[in-house]
Amino acid sequence: MLKIKTLPEINLIRFIVKVMLNIQEESSKDLLKNYSLDWEKFKRILIYHELAPFAYSAFKNLDFYLPEEFREFLKMSSFFSLFRNQFIWQEFLRIYDTFKKEGIKVLPIKGIALLADIYLHQPLRPMQDIDLLIKEKDIKRAEEVFFNLGYRKDLEGLKEEYWKKHQCHITFYRKGKISFWVELHWGIDFKRKGRLILLPELWQRTRKLNLGNQTIEILSPEDTFFSLALHKRRFGTILCFKNSYDLILLLNKYATDFDWNYIFYQSKNYNLYSLVFFFLYQTQLLFDLNLPEYIWEKLKLSNLKKKLIQQLIEKNILLVPQDDQLKDVYLKTHFLIYDNFWEPIEYIINIPLEQFAKFYNLKPYEKKTNFLYHNRLFYIPLKKICNLLDL
Repeated sequence: MLKIKTLPEINLIRFIVKVMLNIQEESSKDLLKNYSLDWEKFKRILIYHELAPFAYSAFKNLDFYLPEEFREFLKMSSFFSLFRNQFIWQEFLRIYDTFKKEGIKVLPIKGIALLADIYLHQPLRPMQDIDLLIKEKDIKRAEEVFFNLGYRKDLEGLKEEYWKKHQCHITFYRKGKISFWVELHWGIDFKRKGRLILLPELWQRTRKLNLGNQTIEILSPEDTFFSLALHKRRFGTILCFKNSYDLILLLNKYATDFDWNYIFYQSKNYNLYSLVFFFLYQTQLLFDLNLPEYIWEKLKLSNLKKKLIQQLIEKNILLVPQDDQLKDVYLKTHFLIYDNFWEPIEYIINIPLEQFAKFYNLKPYEKKTNFLYHNRLFYIPLKKICNLLDL
């Protein structure tokens, strides 16, 4: 922990967040003058962790200490994010109003919901798409709404059956001068053997936000917490700092009303202790979350499991992984963020063909892919050994 706290990149990231939270404990000029920084590396870190738009606001009065190219990169990142978010928000309202007229209940989740809630006064959070949540029974009607709005399905070359059977969302897109992608979810995590929809209780816990002339319905703060934590199970996002900043803002806004007992109850009910601990520890390590001790104690994990999670996060805190590194970290994390030891193993054994092909950069539905898939219990460890030997 001590070593991490002395890393200049981590201290600069903490500085960015403190400025955004209106907390400035250290002289910003001294902070920049005292570090001999690899700015290209820091740029890659900000890109991977999706914090560049916020960095521009934090450093905007410190131009003298920044390389011109880096300063221009921050400026463009911030302006692009702000510009795109304005269009995304207007498109979301168009979709939301149409669903409302059709009598289909829909909830914005993840980035678009956070934009309306905790990022209302700093709408810089990077977003690639609009995430919406509906009830599974409304999928067909929702598809018709999107078709009527000019959207088409984006199946990424995969069978629609795969998305509906093995995933929890399907993507729609609308091309134009500004193109939009919408992920239509019917669950906040994909289905697993022995469990259908995760956290169905969230539909009874929604709340309303009044935004001028517009009222929208969103998840409770606690279910928002779970939606952010569960997003870390997706390939490529496990180490991203952006969600930790989301969590800081969420807990700052709802600190006095945040229902930790609900978090503990549902963590036990759905075996989410490991995932919640991972999310909280990463945020604590980065931004000094300073949670009461009882919260850590209520997360019923063995000391060994906690230690392994801590070591993985600390070891990879500033990793900007390439493809093989990302897969390696993902596989290691995969065995740590599930409470049940057999659940991650079972998922690998029963991995869908399409997911297997995507992970190993294979073309789905080809003979070669089918052969490797049917022999995956041999191929997966062999591929791992070859990567270790750099073959």
